Amino acid sequence: MMKKILIILCLMLTIIIPVYVTAASGPSDSYDPNPMTGSGAWSYIKVTPTSGETDRTHYIFSNYTTNTEGQVDRVKGLSYNKKNNTLTLNNYNQEDVTISVHNMGTGFKIQLKNKKNKLRSIKVTNDNGWDSGLKISGNGSVTIGNKTDHNHVPLDVAGKCSLKAKKIKLVAEKPDVGSGLGLRYTLMVKDNKAKKPFSTTMKYSKAVEINTFEMESGGAITSSKDTITFTKKKK
Repeated sequence: MMKKILIILCLMLTIIIPVYVTAASGPSDSYDPNPMTGSGAWSYIKVTPTSGETDRTHYIFSNYTTNTEGQVDRVKGLSYNKKNNTLTLNNYNQEDVTISVHNMGTGFKIQLKNKKNKLRSIKVTNDNGWDSGLKISGNGSVTIGNKTDHNHVPLDVAGKCSLKAKKIKLVAEKPDVGSGLGLRYTLMVKDNKAKKPFSTTMKYSKAVEINTFEMESGGAITSSKDTITFTKKKK
């Protein structure tokens, strides 16, 4: 009798307790936000105007959909291939837009095509223990940032970041004299596991300061406050 009771209790706990899984290299297959049965993580890629215009916020990929969020739209210049976990930018020129990448795994990639790619920022985040990262590659170019913006880091990545494209320019903003906040970061890569979260095969000016600091809790932060232009090394 006692054995049967224990089996029933174990089954009840399996149903009630949410299961959180750490990602391998891609997005979560599905997401259930119910606090009693919830599992997985909400994985998505979306573009959001820095002006806050909600009618111009579009999901490129989402594994969770409601009446108001997660509905995937076609956006000219952007395409996502789930099989390769790759977002392609092809002449995507939207200076006031942030690309938000959430819970897309350690293998998430951005491929650059053509020269006229431009946006305000790329922000990679994660939660529910779903590891994240970013690799930018391709034969195209992109300019990220705006000199007058005081609220967005051009490249802000939670997880490892690797740059292996043709040309990537991160624009440093002007100091915000009015608020006294000063110059913000152009590059911020944080990883609680890696001592060197940032890597690149591209060259950049020696005058640019890119610093890496180890965190007390483990891992490291790589950051820079300068305008940085990364270019592919000639063979």
